[in-house]
Amino acid sequence: MSPAAHITTSAVAQKRYLQQYYKLHAYIYDLTRWAFLFGRKKVLKSIPLLPHNSINIAEIGCGTGFNLQQLATLYPSATITGIDISAHMLRQAAKKLAHTPNIRLLEQQYGKQTPLTHPAHLVLFSYSLSMINPQWQEVLEQAFADLAPDGYIAVVDFHASSSGWFNQWLQLHNVRIGGHLWHALHQLLTPIHAQIYTAYGGVWQYFVFVGKKK
Repeated sequence: MSPAAHITTSAVAQKRYLQQYYKLHAYIYDLTRWAFLFGRKKVLKSIPLLPHNSINIAEIGCGTGFNLQQLATLYPSATITGIDISAHMLRQAAKKLAHTPNIRLLEQQYGKQTPLTHPAHLVLFSYSLSMINPQWQEVLEQAFADLAPDGYIAVVDFHASSSGWFNQWLQLHNVRIGGHLWHALHQLLTPIHAQIYTAYGGVWQYFVFVGKKK
């Protein structure tokens, strides 16, 4: 089977694949992902200071709750929602966030059929959009629709790579790169912070983007 065969072709296949994938990876996720999920703290630092009262924050593809934990510290009065389709990842997040009352975790596939229940002042995607194939554009457009008038979308994700083996490795993990996310974000939002970084001497690039609703 070629690496490209691992890129899913429908929302149903996407859900099935990711649920199975994280059934295996949830328990080692925090022990291993630090080695290549760069920029997660950078993206949070790049978000303009939000008002501390009556704000709603959502992370789509929240995983084990790394970012939710940081957001809860930054905005202790906010209502924070973490959405993920993997029950196994959410179990790890629930353990990590057991003493954080302002966070709720939802096991569901985000999109047009499952929008946020309240306008969001911030929607965060941390290495999730590149794994949402083929419906990444629908998900991004729904996040835009769910934003409050002065809301932000913040994204940290893989951008591009000239390394053949790294591209194959990403495809094996259902990750699509090539600059499409960077372009779509600039089309959809007014950039507040947008920067591309290199990892491991240029083996790949990742980006941090924060944009405001136009």
